Amino acid sequence: MATQNLPNSQYKLRLSAYSDSGELGYHLVRIKHLLSTNKTRKIDVSLNASSWAYDWDYAYDSDPERDVYLPPSLPLPALVEVARFIYALSNLSDSRIKIQLILPPQNHAATRFIEKTGLLALPKNSDVSYFKSPVTSSSQPGCDDVLIPLTFVGSVNNGQLTSEFHNNFDRLADAGYFKQEHRSAIRKVVMEAAENADNWGGGGWVCCFLRQEKLGRLEGSFGNLEDNFVPAQHTHFFLHVFSTGAGLAQAMNQGNEWDAADLIAKGNSTRERNGGRGFPAILNTVINSSWGTVSISSANYHRIITPDGLTREYYSAGTDYLPGMHLCAVIPLKIISNIQEIITAQA
Repeated sequence: MATQNLPNSQYKLRLSAYSDSGELGYHLVRIKHLLSTNKTRKIDVSLNASSWAYDWDYAYDSDPERDVYLPPSLPLPALVEVARFIYALSNLSDSRIKIQLILPPQNHAATRFIEKTGLLALPKNSDVSYFKSPVTSSSQPGCDDVLIPLTFVGSVNNGQLTSEFHNNFDRLADAGYFKQEHRSAIRKVVMEAAENADNWGGGGWVCCFLRQEKLGRLEGSFGNLEDNFVPAQHTHFFLHVFSTGAGLAQAMNQGNEWDAADLIAKGNSTRERNGGRGFPAILNTVINSSWGTVSISSANYHRIITPDGLTREYYSAGTDYLPGMHLCAVIPLKIISNIQEIITAQA
């Protein structure tokens, strides 16, 4: 088959809340192989993301006081990894790959959210369609104030975050009741992460979200809500940064990802000679100052560092993975927000 001049091929992939670097990297390598075995073959890559409507609706809550934050079932890591997969596909070929993205129904809150984030930015030779569902679409708002759309950091903007990004950050901080003294520290974390992605990966992508981790339902009850529930107490700030260039080991000049992550955890950084303090500063601010969690994914290696002092690390199955790195920082708002003042004001 590799020697025949075949017509367009179709490669179908159903996305889920668990799509990760290992799964998507496996498909990326297979598509790359199909392109290499036949120099004239064109491939239609169908990405079916219709199930993300269910992920959104699973934690749907109609209380307007709670709707401002994203629902806890929304698969943010999977969304970001799919974005990295799409950029990697675009780098393979602009003319031989056509991406067909299937989203939930067009008027569904999950679709509006996905389109607002700009995460699934498709190349020109692509199509978007919407799943036809008999189920009533969600009426939850689009949550515009609790997300920062995908922002590219690279040579085109001198490795700097845009003014639009900073404006969106202030809106997000207002929605999360960030204390003023914490805003600059968290903004610096975002900037350090973005500059790392630019420095190592030849360009990086940044996005941020506020997501509610609890609905405030009484224990054992699906219909009754807690009267004194304060959403910000159960909401987290999510920072996602990814690149499609060098991995962690290559950036740190180490033989494997594990050793490179160890160097970072011990305070080493390649950013020091180029300005900034890099990953050590991110870890210190997020984990020690904000009681948050940092996840680093590079190649098939993953490390999760939590404020309890424990490190959890593992390798994905298989040998294929997405190029570049994915950093995720999660900070609980109850640490960086003056919750007691909010409760007093609402009383």
